[in-house]
Amino acid sequence: MIGVLSYNGTISFGISCDPAIMEDLGEFRAALETSFNALVKSVAKHHKPVTEKPKLAAVPRSDGRPKKKAAVKKAAGKATSRKTAPGKKAG
Repeated sequence: MIGVLSYNGTISFGISCDPAIMEDLGEFRAALETSFNALVKSVAKHHKPVTEKPKLAAVPRSDGRPKKKAAVKKAAGKATSRKTAPGKKAG
């Protein structure tokens, strides 16, 4: 059995088998690694490497205008205070 995980620009392979069916798992792993390296080398010949992640485009509103960021309003003349748990002193 081969499990393949891809996350955040990396790919991982996990191999598990029954020794009665596949006597030399190490040989299989080496062949898989050799094949994967050949694939990477082939792709590198035909494609430019990705140097940065693509930027996501802003999603327009239904009326076609771009979304505005919500403004954060502060009460004029009020100082902010930290809340503390009951029974504890602020400090």
